[in-house]
Amino acid sequence: MVTRKNETGVSLIELMIAIAISGVIGIVFSQSQHFITRFTLVAKAKQEVVQESRTAITVMQKLIQQGSATTFVIDQSTGQPPYSRLYFQATDTNGVTKEFYFYQSSKNLYLDYRTVGASSWNQKLLTKNVKFLSFFYPRTDDNKLLSLTLTLSKQTAEQKETFLQLSLQKIRIYNS
Repeated sequence: MVTRKNETGVSLIELMIAIAISGVIGIVFSQSQHFITRFTLVAKAKQEVVQESRTAITVMQKLIQQGSATTFVIDQSTGQPPYSRLYFQATDTNGVTKEFYFYQSSKNLYLDYRTVGASSWNQKLLTKNVKFLSFFYPRTDDNKLLSLTLTLSKQTAEQKETFLQLSLQKIRIYNS
């Protein structure tokens, strides 16, 4: 019987075990990397949707509060959901009366405004990610309270959508 002393190198079994362990580590790393990337993209989309919705709701709330309650009209643009357009007038501190429209057109939320009697409208895009917009009176006996529902959605890089629904109840209209 021949015995070998001071053998160097690795056996085939040791090599296969090392390759298997390396493969498992590689798979775990790539899966965790994919999960982190996906999580980051979804978090970024949510953050953008939250920021856009806050900005849009703030603009709408401030203007609606200054509107004249007797001038509010809730309807819809052609081809858009019911109750998705709001028209009203507001008089500023200088005594100038302006007309306003908030409305959904496709996935866009617009604000159109002009001085009463002016021939052309100014248009401002509030957001490009509207899924649903609705205006309504929460109480039929009080035309100084207006409710607003806004749902925004945004696609992530993986073509998945993230949604955020904001309901702003009871915007108080200060002018009769």
